[in-house]
Amino acid sequence: MTRVPTLLFLLCIFLGLACGDKVACGPDGDHDTSIERMYPLNRVRQSVKSFLGRDLLDILSMPDRVECFRIGFHKSGRGDAGAAVGGYPVLARGKDLNPKQIDILQSVFFNEDTYRFDVVKKCLFLPEYAFRVVRGGTEAVIIISYSCKEVVFQCNGVEKMEDFDNAVNMIKFLTDSVF
Repeated sequence: MTRVPTLLFLLCIFLGLACGDKVACGPDGDHDTSIERMYPLNRVRQSVKSFLGRDLLDILSMPDRVECFRIGFHKSGRGDAGAAVGGYPVLARGKDLNPKQIDILQSVFFNEDTYRFDVVKKCLFLPEYAFRVVRGGTEAVIIISYSCKEVVFQCNGVEKMEDFDNAVNMIKFLTDSVF
């Protein structure tokens, strides 16, 4: 039952991108981090707020920038690019997300229909991509496993994992667009 509303929601986001919907930008075209750019948290359902927590909500609602990485499967320090993110080796660095892509990321991860809170999977979490969301001096990391269709959020030493089956195509759209 929730697949149809989710697919319609994602289609609306995609059409907004295709139609050139305007996004607030600063004078140099960079992402505007003014309060007008803040994701309206009053639209986020309580189940998502409880799951993500206040710190992650604050960072993800109004990031200064969002970096994207292709990462290795095993936490093992530094990768080919000489860096690590979320404890996983960086294999490649993609382009930072632009304002429209950040809007998609926020819309997906602030949407209750993205998650499967009632399901517990038994699969090996093999991460492939990570987003580092930076706001001021704080950051959060979003780690994506397409094989398991699970996402891990890391923020202030806390890790939270959840299924994101209903949004795999939109997140794949994002990762494909920056690599």
